[in-house]
Amino acid sequence: MSTTTIGIKVDSALAERLRAVADTMDRAPHWVARRALEQFNEREEQRITMRAADLERWERYVTTGESVSTEDAEAWLLRVARGEDVSWGG
Repeated sequence: MSTTTIGIKVDSALAERLRAVADTMDRAPHWVARRALEQFNEREEQRITMRAADLERWERYVTTGESVSTEDAEAWLLRVARGEDVSWGG
C-alpha cells in the first residue's frame, strides 16, 4: 500500500496528550494519530452508510405507507431471542 504524508495542526495541549498516550502504549505519536484517524473514519463511513439506509427506508415508507406494528416487531424479536430460525414476515 502506498502512503501519503498529510499535515495537520493541533494545539500544544492535544499534542502533549497524544505524546502521553503514545508513551503509555510504547508507540510513536504518529502511530497513535494514524490509528485514531483510521478508527474515526471507519465510524463515520458506517454512520454515513446507516444514514443512507435510513433515508432509503423512510422514502420507501413515504411511498408505500408500509410499516410494522410494535406488537409484530416485538413478537418477531422474542422468537429470535428464543433461537428460532425466523425470517421477517411482518
